[in-house]
Amino acid sequence: MAQDAEPDLRELITARRDELEVQAEKLSQQLQQVRDDLEELAVAERVARRLAERGWLRKPADGKFTTTL
Repeated sequence: MAQDAEPDLRELITARRDELEVQAEKLSQQLQQVRDDLEELAVAERVARRLAERGWLRKPADGKFTTTL
């Protein structure tokens, strides 16, 4: 009986490992996307700061940035 249960246990472990590997890959891809998005935001912040420094961007009372080109 114990020998019969052993293959079932190995199959369960293998199946669970496969599930976790798929999940790890998805999370890795999501993390990369988040990092890419953060980098894009950092670039946008630098551009906005430079535009504001040059007087080409202003923030009125409503909080929405506008350009003064």
